[in-house]
Amino acid sequence: MLASLSSDAGLLVEAVGVVGLQKKPLEPLLAPHLAAGLEHTLRKDPHFVDGPYRPHLIGLEMLGVTPLPREVLPLLVMPCGAMILRSQRAPECFSSLLPQGNGSGIYLHCFLRYREEPSEGVWLPEALFIATRWGFHLTLSKVLRLFAEGSALHGRVDEAWGPSHAQALATLLAVDLPAPGKPLYLQVREQAVHVQRPVMRDLPLADIDFAVLFSWLDLALIQRILVLLILAEPRMLMVADDADVLFPIIQALVSLVYPFKWRNTLIPNLPATWIMELDAPYPFFLGITRPALPRGRVPTENVCQVDATHKTISLPPKVAAVEDSEAGRCLAQLISEAFTVFEADVRKCVADFEGHGRGAAAASGNFETLFEGQRKTGAPGAWGSSSADSAGGALHGCVDGLRNGLCSKFASVLFCYPLFVNVSGGMSSKRGALEDQRWHGGGATQDACVQLDVGALMCASDCPALLLALSKTQMISHLVLSRIHLYASTLGLPLNRGRLGKGHRDGEEEEAFDVFDAHVQRRLESEAQLVGDIERSGHICGFLFVQVC
Repeated sequence: MLASLSSDAGLLVEAVGVVGLQKKPLEPLLAPHLAAGLEHTLRKDPHFVDGPYRPHLIGLEMLGVTPLPREVLPLLVMPCGAMILRSQRAPECFSSLLPQGNGSGIYLHCFLRYREEPSEGVWLPEALFIATRWGFHLTLSKVLRLFAEGSALHGRVDEAWGPSHAQALATLLAVDLPAPGKPLYLQVREQAVHVQRPVMRDLPLADIDFAVLFSWLDLALIQRILVLLILAEPRMLMVADDADVLFPIIQALVSLVYPFKWRNTLIPNLPATWIMELDAPYPFFLGITRPALPRGRVPTENVCQVDATHKTISLPPKVAAVEDSEAGRCLAQLISEAFTVFEADVRKCVADFEGHGRGAAAASGNFETLFEGQRKTGAPGAWGSSSADSAGGALHGCVDGLRNGLCSKFASVLFCYPLFVNVSGGMSSKRGALEDQRWHGGGATQDACVQLDVGALMCASDCPALLLALSKTQMISHLVLSRIHLYASTLGLPLNRGRLGKGHRDGEEEEAFDVFDAHVQRRLESEAQLVGDIERSGHICGFLFVQVC
């Protein structure tokens, strides 16, 4: 084990490992009634010989102390199971998430290849994976690909991956997490891989290939999904033909709802053995490849299904009603305004970098093809590290502008009035009651809850229906609860801040406020005198109340 190479408190990676097939006898992955649902897909694959079999953990190197379930890891690394093929197939690099509740978990970045077994005349699957709590998705995926492509030890290119390969990868990744504002720098053979970790006041790190999202889904569909994630908190399933597009699409969508946070079940690559998750009665956001989805398995009466390949969405009646409501239309309008600016910025960016002739024609064409071109020319794959004077860097700046624009829109709707904290016993007792609340560790988000009373705002708000609908969601409840320390401090309350919202930003525990909090603080400070006058008078009217319970 290599945990001694670095202090556990700031490790970049929790573990690395190897997954493959164990020696015979092979164990079927699925029960016969479930396997039958996949036969129609497997028969169409000209490479397929046998399977799917249950994959097993061949080697695991722990760098951190976070316990990882050894039985579950292989199912996430090979979500469709271990297939035996008759000929070589191109390697796959994809990512998933080991859920740990509240929408957080351990990210798994995987590289799956098929290695020839000459004595048996077949190709067997094996995979390397990296497990981490931090959101350096593109960076670690690139490191994994570079390592896997040059992983031959002792010059044997046909050597099966085993514990020695896991040890070599663990040695490479046994580094500390960079501090906010500092770069992450890794050297893989002759290539350097690096990305800048943002400072606390910036937008959260989004080391994601947004080109995948914008080339696979059209802008109108993306905006509809964002409205549903925020207002409906639905049961949503994303289906795609290829595993490598599910994670970047889902993670990009989740990042665009910032400052909201998806705190329900999130599994970007659902294993075939977890298909029963589709029957769960609670909100979820799942991704699955078409081969792993048995025909007719999606319960259409309560699950929203997005088909990334065909750019379609199907909604249950209750979710469709949310989208068609006054609140849904209002939120859609706000989101549309930010996307209109984004589309104009992207087209200008493409025209500037392609030249006035060919660039102008390209910029006026189909929007999705602009990003598909960037994927093929190599900017993303490495959007997070693209230089500012490249097309990839400029497009990355456009996405940051979109995220900032959406954040500003949400802030203007939610906190355009001073925020008061109200506890049982009235305003006069709020200081002592809040101090007694003892907001320590993650307990604030687990044990406390908030109830929002927006009745007094209905006549003053520009979007009363939206404000009312948001007040009933878990997203707004968590948003206020996780940031109450900032607002209480601005209002002069001696609240013990502690560490709030464990995992607030891809595993980070932080007290410093970020770009969204800065929007709110400026509003509160501009009306500090009004807040004081109302507090002294005891008359409270037209403000947002937060009931801490």
